[in-house]
Amino acid sequence: MFIGEFSEDGAESYTDELMEEIDGMSDYYMLEGFWSPVFFANAAGANIFWKINQNFTPNMRCLKFMKVFSDAVTTYADLLADADFNYYGIDENGIQMGGYSTSESVLLYARDTAANDSGETVKISDKEVESVPYLTKNPRSVTTFESTVKVLNNGTYQVTYQNIEDGSMIEQMEQTVTDGSLTLKFPAFTRGIFVSVIKK
Repeated sequence: MFIGEFSEDGAESYTDELMEEIDGMSDYYMLEGFWSPVFFANAAGANIFWKINQNFTPNMRCLKFMKVFSDAVTTYADLLADADFNYYGIDENGIQMGGYSTSESVLLYARDTAANDSGETVKISDKEVESVPYLTKNPRSVTTFESTVKVLNNGTYQVTYQNIEDGSMIEQMEQTVTDGSLTLKFPAFTRGIFVSVIKK
């Protein structure tokens, strides 16, 4: 686990308007720092940044992102302790997915890699700045993504899709497993989505 302070390189020369705009997008870099190590690399901890301003006031949106991740992990802590890790890679549409599973549960995190920036220098408020991750302001909405999970016991499962930014439930339903596999048809999402599949 990494715990550290975060600031923008060269920030001392940025105007307040520019800094606010860059900060707003780099928050998403921190959001990925929570989810990606755990769900894509089977890491025991996440990148925990402590982002503050010159008055040592925490960035409230980052704290909210951190709490959503923390709530998801602590809710299923017992399940995670005995689950198998599965990394599904990146599909042809740029959707990356990984997670954990048992014979009666699945936890998945999917993210849209196209929401990343191009890595090129960009211009904000008439000032050229080095691109930061997630400077893409209006990423696409992913509307057609599905995945099949296997080796589940037959029965009825509660499937919940969750917004990773604010923790809100996007969609919840019951699905039945009869042959050991379950096809998940994800609702529309932007940047990333968390899904839990739990046997009732």
